[in-house]
Amino acid sequence: MNVINIALNKFKRTLQNKVSFILLIAMPVFMIFIMGYALKPAFQTNTTIKKIPPSVNFTNTELVISKSYSEYLPQSNNAEEMQKLANQQKSYGNTFTILKLDLQSPLKKLSSFQYFAASMLLFFLLNSGIGIGNNIINERSDKIYMRINSFPVKKSEYLLGQVLGGMLTSILQAIAVILFSTLLFGVNWGNNFIGIAVTLLLMILISSSLGVLFSSIVNSEKALSTGLCIVLWFISFMSGGFSPVPALEPVGKLTFYRWGFDSLAIFMTGGTFKAAASELTFLAIFIVILWTAALAFFNWRSSNE
Repeated sequence: MNVINIALNKFKRTLQNKVSFILLIAMPVFMIFIMGYALKPAFQTNTTIKKIPPSVNFTNTELVISKSYSEYLPQSNNAEEMQKLANQQKSYGNTFTILKLDLQSPLKKLSSFQYFAASMLLFFLLNSGIGIGNNIINERSDKIYMRINSFPVKKSEYLLGQVLGGMLTSILQAIAVILFSTLLFGVNWGNNFIGIAVTLLLMILISSSLGVLFSSIVNSEKALSTGLCIVLWFISFMSGGFSPVPALEPVGKLTFYRWGFDSLAIFMTGGTFKAAASELTFLAIFIVILWTAALAFFNWRSSNE
């Protein structure tokens, strides 16, 4: 009962701050519009082979490309591409160079507004952990930990209530962003709502753990906000959250932001849980590691207050 009361109290305080609540919804939607509109041309490239730039040498080109396209394109498109390749072969012979095409990546299928709806939603959900951390620091400064010892409220109940209250706010934010992005920009989130919900829940758990962890390490709200913002902005940029950066692709694939983003992209483009199994597994493992560290630091800090 204590957990529920603490969670609801935190959630109510968020709703009562009208400016903060409006920004909570408006900022992600505004960023989706700005980024989606500004970079829309970059997502409208034609993948049809018109010019053969130097990249990777292939022999028996028709056989190689035919096998690749037949797996991912309808039969009508396959026949059309084969005719184009035949025309190219007359000019260049049986051996020429083409760019390596990645037709399997779900990111290739996203529109600009889909891409930035997913990336901005994840970015702002991750930043919600700052609110949890700042609230813990603020209440620590008011000697809340000392007061807890005088009442029938355990430290675990206090922490769980704080986290659940923050998660309720994040869930409301996610629902609002999905709804407004669909209505205003026609974003197609796909039909696998369970998959999207699971992915977002995992990202919210990561955000919460980061907030708890940082609140136990730093001593002020300003230090937490600045430090966690820098970390999240850096990881988001490296992962292609603000713009796809091919040069950073090898590093970006190793971040929790990218695992969440790829998982969302898979579900948004009709993928199944099996297709997103590796991304979801990485996120789950990372959550266990983060929460183990966060709880250890929180217990140490609260015991010494």
